[in-house]
Amino acid sequence: MVFPGELPPCYAGHGLLDQVFMNVINNAVQSLGDHPGDRRIAINTDLSGGFIVVRIGDSGPGVPDKIRNRIFEPFYTTRAQGTGIGLAFSRRVMESMGGLIELGASPLGGAEFRIRIPAGEARKVPRDR
Repeated sequence: MVFPGELPPCYAGHGLLDQVFMNVINNAVQSLGDHPGDRRIAINTDLSGGFIVVRIGDSGPGVPDKIRNRIFEPFYTTRAQGTGIGLAFSRRVMESMGGLIELGASPLGGAEFRIRIPAGEARKVPRDR
């Protein structure tokens, strides 16, 4: 793990990047709402292939396989009070700055979002698909 003081600079829209982090953290908090047992959120940083990688994972129920391909679609939501805008917005922001946001499994048992931010000059990120 790389600690924030050891990370290189990145060139990203500061307010937009804040919103991406808040969208993902808010989703993690909501997923833990009624989840029984241990409720934890972990945020880790690393440097990989010229990208700052921020991993935000939780101990919630995770994202069911049947909706994994849809969660980044605009207006798609599984929550009664949700708008389906947060993750779609987050993906668009990350792609616009040459980054990427991906869904995976958290070591804590729930969902983990990997946010890949170009370190240094902006460039396109190869997708892990």
